[in-house]
Amino acid sequence: MARADSNRNLVAAIAYVPLISILTSVAIFFVEKDDKYIRFHALQAILISVFYFVLSIILGNLPLGSALNGLIFLGFLAIWLFSMYKAWLGEIFKWPVIGDWAEKKVR
Repeated sequence: MARADSNRNLVAAIAYVPLISILTSVAIFFVEKDDKYIRFHALQAILISVFYFVLSIILGNLPLGSALNGLIFLGFLAIWLFSMYKAWLGEIFKWPVIGDWAEKKVR
């Protein structure tokens, strides 16, 4: 269910800002103590970003890693932007596994 609270939705969307989402989402997660909607998006953004960085480090050590890293980055850029859009609309969009885990942790 979407809520029409623009400030709340904006804060949730900021958690997904590409390339700096790990910083913004951690800050939002620890500052926001009461709003489960914002905390969910912040935690999901943290998990997506950590997964991206770990994957890019692993791929960087492979022979074709740099080519794969470019494709992986484009995929994660799409994930970040789509998640940001959904949060801005006030919707909860759960990515497989990560979204379910984030939802359980913020309850």
